Parts: sequence; C-alpha cells; structure tokens
Amino acid sequence: MVKNQKEPQQNPKSKKGSKSGKSHKYEAEIIPIEKDLKVLRSKVEQLLKDATYIVFDIETTGGNPEKNGITEICAIKYKNGEVLDKFYSMVNPKVAIPPIVRRMTGINNKMVRKAPVIREVMPGLLDFVGEDILVSHNTIGDLKFLRYFAMKACGHDLRNFFLCTHLLTEKLIPESKDKSLQGLAKFLELGLGEAHRAEADSYLTRDLFAELLVRLEKAGISHIIDAIRFQGDLESGIRLGWGIEKKNTKNIPSESGVLRFYNREGSKLFFTSAYNCSREFNSLQQLSALPKQLLRTLLKAYRLEFETHPHIYMSMLAEAKYHAEHKVRVEAYNWHMRTIYAICFIQLEDGKVHVKVGSIHEKTLYAFGPIVDKKEANQLLGAIADVFSVTSSRQGFEIEEHKLDLLKSLFDGSINTELKKAMNSLLSLKSIFNSNWRKTNWHNFIYSKKLAPIKQIGGIKNLLEENGVMVIGNNQGTEFYLFPIVGSLPLEPIRLAEDWEAWLYKSEPGRKFLENLHDKVSQSQFKPLSREEAYLCKATLWILCLKKGKLTNNSFFISSQELLSKS
Repeated sequence: MVKNQKEPQQNPKSKKGSKSGKSHKYEAEIIPIEKDLKVLRSKVEQLLKDATYIVFDIETTGGNPEKNGITEICAIKYKNGEVLDKFYSMVNPKVAIPPIVRRMTGINNKMVRKAPVIREVMPGLLDFVGEDILVSHNTIGDLKFLRYFAMKACGHDLRNFFLCTHLLTEKLIPESKDKSLQGLAKFLELGLGEAHRAEADSYLTRDLFAELLVRLEKAGISHIIDAIRFQGDLESGIRLGWGIEKKNTKNIPSESGVLRFYNREGSKLFFTSAYNCSREFNSLQQLSALPKQLLRTLLKAYRLEFETHPHIYMSMLAEAKYHAEHKVRVEAYNWHMRTIYAICFIQLEDGKVHVKVGSIHEKTLYAFGPIVDKKEANQLLGAIADVFSVTSSRQGFEIEEHKLDLLKSLFDGSINTELKKAMNSLLSLKSIFNSNWRKTNWHNFIYSKKLAPIKQIGGIKNLLEENGVMVIGNNQGTEFYLFPIVGSLPLEPIRLAEDWEAWLYKSEPGRKFLENLHDKVSQSQFKPLSREEAYLCKATLWILCLKKGKLTNNSFFISSQELLSKS
C-alpha cells in the first residue's frame, strides 16, 4: 500500500477553499492502464464549465527525468469550482537532492528517505488521473516526468490532453510582467502558500485556473478543445488538428486556385496558390510535416475559403495581390517555394543601397540572375564588398548610392573605360585576388564565378527588364488570356475565345494591342518596385525563368523582340 506522507497544509489564504480534505491510499500493483483514445478525444469536446480537471504539481531533483527523480506529487480533482478529491505523496527519487533544490523546495534527503519509490506511487496516480484533462503551470515540463515514469513504472503511455496555466496567461493576462506561478498569484492577489511545494502550488494553480476559466468565457471560448487550441502548444494542436469544420472543406476542387485560411476573428492567416487545390489542402493537413511557423499559423485556422483560376500563373497573381494587401506571418513563398533568387539591389530609406542574394523585395532596383547556387553567389558578394571596402555578411552589404552605377555596370556588362580603370585600380590593392585575376578586368572576373544559369555573353541579365506577352490557354485550347508584360510586371489581360495567334498578328485589335505594348515598354521608367509590384514580379519571374518559355500546353511567353519580328 502507498502510505501518504505528512501533508503540507492547504494554502491558508486561498479564496476558493476545498470542500474535501480527504486523501486516498492506492494499491501499488503495477497494472498498465489502457486508455481509449476515443474517450480522451471526447473529453475535449466538453464545455469548460462541465469538465473534471486534474490540477497537479510535482517537485523534482532536476530537469531531466532520465537523470533525476520526483520528490513530491500532489493532484486535485476539480469540477464546478470544487475540489472533489486529492492524491498526495512524497516520493523517494533514489538520487541525492542537490543543494540548490533543497534550498528552493525545502525538501531534503531525510524527508524522502522512507517515502515510497515512483514504481509504487505511479499506479495510484494514474488511476486517480483517469482520462481527465490535466492542468498545471508549465505543463510541458511536468509532463516530461509524468510520461517518463508512467512508461517506466507501468508501461503506460500517458496521453491525456492538458491545459497549461502558463500558456493561457500569456494570452489572457499579458499585463502581468511576471508569469511565474508566484508572480501571477501576487498580481491577481490569490494569496500565497508554501512556495515550491506540490500541494500548496496545486491549490494555487487551481485558483489561477479558476480565474482563467472566467477570462476564457469572456473571450468567447466555451469548449475545452477551443481552449487547447487557444493556448497554442504544437503537440496538442497536431493531435487535435485544425479547427476548420469539415463542412467547410467539402467540395474543394482539383483545379488550380488559391486557398485562404482565417482565424476565429475572421482575419486572414495564410493564403497559397496551388496547381491543385484539393491536393494542396491535403498536404497542409499533414501538420507534423509542416515548418513550425506555418504549423503555428494553421493551428489557429477556423475557416477556409477557396477560389479557382484557369492557370497556375493566374493563381499566383491572385496570391500576390493578397500578399500585397494583407501582411501575414507566413508568406506562401516559404511554403510552396515557387520563387527565384537573384542578386538584388534594394533602395534603403537612408539613401544607401542594400545588395544581397534573395528573392525580389519591395523597393528592389535591380535583380541580376537567376541564381541557383546561393552559397557561390554570396561568396561573390563577399569579394565585391571587399573591393568596395565595406563589411559583408550572409545578408549582403550596403553601399552609398553614388556607387550604384559602378556596381550595376559590373553586372550588366556596360562598364566603360573609365569605370574599368577605376575598378582595376581597386583590384590591384586587394590581396584576395590572385595574380591571374589581376591580369583580367573585373568583367571577366564576374563571369569566372559560374553563377549558372546566367548567360555569360553580353552581361548578367537584369530580371526586371522582361517585356513581351504571356499567353495563357486552358487545357482544351478554347480560351486564352494575353497578359502584356512590361518590366517583368503583368498588365491587364485580354480574354479571347478564338485563335490567339491569328488575333494577335492579323487582326486590327491585335495590332493595336501590340502597339500599346511597345509604347508602354518604350515609356517605362526606372523606379524601385512597390509592395504589390514586388509580389507580382516574383510570380511572373518564377514562370519565365523556370518554365523556359513554354509554360504548359497552350501557354507561352513571347518576348517583345520576337513580337516585333513577327508583327
């Protein structure tokens, strides 16, 4: 039999006293307790006000359960504002209690010497806990010990869902600077018991939890499952899945389009373009495989909307416009990776120019590429920074605006005699270049870096100078959209239900369309990209650079030079 040790007194200042002071004894027979996962799931479907909770606290000799042990356990069964039952025991950890822990908890080696070991205590605790919802402060740390010793002592996988008062206070009591149990007790004037003792802290946690239940109700959260999602721990979120109702996920089409996710308040959380909306949705449902930042975002989702488009390019343009209009924590490019990299020149507020390897950004001036080897491109930028006597890092470097033309000319091949002399003079002073490189001009050095697939004839290409027409056709070839592309940006398309080629080259409307395109190209002016232009440009360049002209069946890009030769 497990005999309870002398128990610390219940928190004398607690505002919410227990009606039950009884403490049970439990058989020490080691019997694995099999829990039906359906029962566990049913527990989280309850209303917060109707559930039975196990509010608990443990004291340990350290932070790693494999090397440390539990010295004290207290768990109270709590429902409708009342304590229904209590489990308490001191525990012999079978390891020495470190001095720092003795000073913090007041528990010494003598106090636990005759206490039962965890193998004797754990079966009774598991029987007491049953399938109820666990509650503690910093629950994840406490659960490491309970799960470890439940498995070691009883072969039992402790799968109970939990609510963590620390995680909940981060959301519901942000005004409290000290989120420790003692700090929150002072802030909320709950009264303090014997700090860092399992029973006193269990009752204090119960009082804190009672306050949090009131605040959850005020926040419009009435069910346990919503409270668990609200607290935001990833483990529980993955087990529960996201909060989108199944009726909102029916009839997702197997067509190209955009998925849009919203939180409880109706704010946009995440949106992504897709070749196949249904397949993309299924991929996003594999929560355990998602990047953590995206996982945290999608676990807040409560509503889903979708729209379809005739082609992935049009879906990407729609996604780009959503990104331009709404700032979200995770951008779709970090999920589907449909973006290209280049050496970008970005205008800064102080007049300087930031040079870095990355994707197109708001206020981008030039983008030379595309780059397929970011490491090699960063090495090149490091060499360039050394020549300009500026500090470089993985984020690139900054130069004064008056040096912009010189730097640009090195990439696009427009370097003139004076600039060559100036640069070769700089090169001769730099020890990082070997003698062979010093004998060549800077332009040849650039090409020696092999930034494939950059063409090495006529300069490295500025990606923001693509001009032409994007022809997007449906799978049947019965409908086409013609997007004028000026400065790598799409303009308003023309929709055709006829032979696009005949219309473009032989009809009067087609002739005017081409004339208007050529006028816009000739009149286009150099300026940094706006936020919306940057997103639209990313989508367009991904199509142009990675699809190599032919996008899909019935879809093409025709450059302005080719258009001139045919018209």
